Amino acid sequence: MPALTEDSPGLRSVSIAASVLDCFAAHAELGATQVARELGVAKSTACRMLSALSAGGLLDRAGGGRYRACSSSACWQPNGCRSATPPARC
Repeated sequence: MPALTEDSPGLRSVSIAASVLDCFAAHAELGATQVARELGVAKSTACRMLSALSAGGLLDRAGGGRYRACSSSACWQPNGCRSATPPARC
């Protein structure tokens, strides 16, 4: 995985988001601690990014504070594959 070194905060956020999604290529489900460890970011950063990606319909809540990649074709529709489960606090 490439180092997260972009200078602009906006670009860094996009880079982190892309890296988070890449994590799900190797793992079916992940929590904030695992994502933070894999990317070398703070757990709070991983938690915020997971929550944002879930709210955007790119990840689905799996329960127990874990997330999974949205595999439904609904992901690419407005509102994505939003779970009925509200975002959990990390």
